[in-house]
Amino acid sequence: MTTMPTAAPTGTPMPRPPAGGGGGGAPMVTIDPIKLLKKYQWVLVACVIFGAFMGTAAHFAFLKLRPTFVSEVMFEVTMPQENIEDITSMGISSAEIDRIMATEKLKLVSDSMLDTLASDPRLVTQAPNWVKPYMSGGRINTTEATEALKESISSSMISGTNYFKLSVKGRTADDVFVIAGLLKDVYLSDLTRMTSVGVQEQSRVINDTVRDIDTTINSLNDQRARLLKEQTVDSLDLRTNALGQRQSLTLNQLSEAEHWITTILSRLETMEQARNSEAGVTYSDSQRSAANQDPLVQGQRQTLKVLETELQSLRERGYKPSHREFKRIQAQIDSTKQKMTDLIEETLARNFDAEYDDYTQQLRSYQASQAKLSGEAETLRNELADLNRTISELDDVERKINEMISQRQTNLNSLASLTQRSKLKNASLVGVAGAERKPNRPSFPKIFMMVPAGAFLFTGLIGGLLLLRELLDTRVKGPSDVALLPRTRVVGMIAAGDEDEGNKNKIEVMFRDSADSVVAEHFRQLRTTVIKQMQRSGHQSLLIVGGMPGSGASSVVSNLGLACASMDLKVLLIDGNFRRPALHRIFEKQASPGLSDVLAGLTTLEDAAQPVDGVANLDVLTVGSAEHRQYERLGGNQMADCLGACKGKYDLVLIDVAPAMVSGDGMAIANRTDASMLVVRAYGEKRGMVARLRNELDECRSEMLGVVVNAVRSAPGGYMRQNIRASRAYHTPGMKVGTSIDHDPAEG
Repeated sequence: MTTMPTAAPTGTPMPRPPAGGGGGGAPMVTIDPIKLLKKYQWVLVACVIFGAFMGTAAHFAFLKLRPTFVSEVMFEVTMPQENIEDITSMGISSAEIDRIMATEKLKLVSDSMLDTLASDPRLVTQAPNWVKPYMSGGRINTTEATEALKESISSSMISGTNYFKLSVKGRTADDVFVIAGLLKDVYLSDLTRMTSVGVQEQSRVINDTVRDIDTTINSLNDQRARLLKEQTVDSLDLRTNALGQRQSLTLNQLSEAEHWITTILSRLETMEQARNSEAGVTYSDSQRSAANQDPLVQGQRQTLKVLETELQSLRERGYKPSHREFKRIQAQIDSTKQKMTDLIEETLARNFDAEYDDYTQQLRSYQASQAKLSGEAETLRNELADLNRTISELDDVERKINEMISQRQTNLNSLASLTQRSKLKNASLVGVAGAERKPNRPSFPKIFMMVPAGAFLFTGLIGGLLLLRELLDTRVKGPSDVALLPRTRVVGMIAAGDEDEGNKNKIEVMFRDSADSVVAEHFRQLRTTVIKQMQRSGHQSLLIVGGMPGSGASSVVSNLGLACASMDLKVLLIDGNFRRPALHRIFEKQASPGLSDVLAGLTTLEDAAQPVDGVANLDVLTVGSAEHRQYERLGGNQMADCLGACKGKYDLVLIDVAPAMVSGDGMAIANRTDASMLVVRAYGEKRGMVARLRNELDECRSEMLGVVVNAVRSAPGGYMRQNIRASRAYHTPGMKVGTSIDHDPAEG
């Protein structure tokens, strides 16, 4: 028998190393794009094909029902000049040109411009088909026509150039060509009219604006001077910093006082509850130790020792308990013990009251300090608010002065530009760079856009739904999902029994009946990890608890026990599932006597443990008699005594228990064992539940080894099935690695 290192005492498990990483919130879900594409590759291919078909159908439908033609007019913003030699004599900034272009672009499609176009009689004669829906009583309804023009006309700037364009879209090429030409004429006529506006009036308005700005600047300068005269900016800043530091210190002191008030109130509440308890005050060991050190108690104890010495002397001299002197001294001893007990209780009560009064005095002191600090904090807050308002007011004045100066300079620049433009022969800045043309093909739809757009949109929609489905699915599918959880270690994984196509045996004893199966190999890997961690920490007992019913914890216990026993380790399997026991059925044993009888004291571990037939070094302690299955004993001292009895007899003790989600037995036993391990079933438990159970096991006294993912299945795009096939081929004599397990080596 191979001996594992001695485990720590069952009642006091060895301290666990600190868990790494924080982990409160839910982990971010990561998606493997390659795996996801492989999983849904044929769905996406079908979406691309169907989307392309829908795009083609949409193209011909739009071409037949709602084609769109576009006619454009290009305008250019140029610098005013008298002749060609003066082309660079005057410079206009790019920002100014952009401003002019933006202004003219908006004017081109303004309501007034479109109203003028809708009222133009040429529209009726040159575009009769377009005007027809808006004719009433032989006259055009300009309101409806204007609204229709708003929907079909747009203008835009061409980035990086001096050009902006007019675009007219419609159902026929003739209509858009005519409307674009008419709107161009209306715009150019209005531009000529606006250019001839008197420069004198514009100059007067600008000069008045500049004078108003100067008055405002002077007023703001007076206000700034008054603020600076009261207090300088530097002194305000220094005072603000000093007040801020004082406020921070006061708030820290206030927080500390509130903390101590809360602590003392909690302690007083606890002492008050103890004082009012029907059972009386329960004193701590330290309080009793202090009472025992009381001089009066020590004197009574010394008297007791003297009397006990005299009594012992009488015994040595042959006095019998019936002798009068013997009885007298015995009575004195009993009286002294009673006095000492009464004196201890009196001292404990006196010390308790003194401690209560001390806490009450401290509470008053801290409450007074809290009130004082709260007042100081409020005063500092008001002073800081006043200073900040003064600084804010000064900053606001500075900002307004700068804005006024900027506006004044802008108006002066406008006045200079207006004066200079008025001296030129051609004062207009906008000209036609490209006249309208009659379109010979529709701008929408276009087949080379509709087909990819249909494929992209439909595939994107379906792909997004598939991705959303993957993100919302929080079930544990494999070890990688558990590894996403913070502070959660994956101990191992076990493939589903039906994934191994060459295996037909029961999963509960797969290691014994199908030693060359992939599932058995997974249990060997799990065995290596578990034994390594158990030996490293000197553990002996391991609790294996499932998350939900059906997680397969019993199968893991039985197969792991078989695997460890095959390494010449003396192993004991304990069925601690008092609700639905399984180990007696798996190994074909009687349910009793078993664990419940041992915990009830009706039998011993040696008598109840049964060897497993055909398996050396493996014993099983079944669940025991039904009438003795008391759940409370699983977490009590009886369980600790049972595990203690296993020392020296077994190298490893594996305990099966009811699932954690339906029973608290596992958490109770976890406080008595050396280590614990959680078993979850793939596609059975969710990550949030696994994280919660992990946290609960971490808080128990035993060391949480990690999580075993059971019944892992292959999925499209995954690697489980390929790994199982490769492993099966490797263990099949005569079969080449990489070939199918359905291939018969005898057939060549």
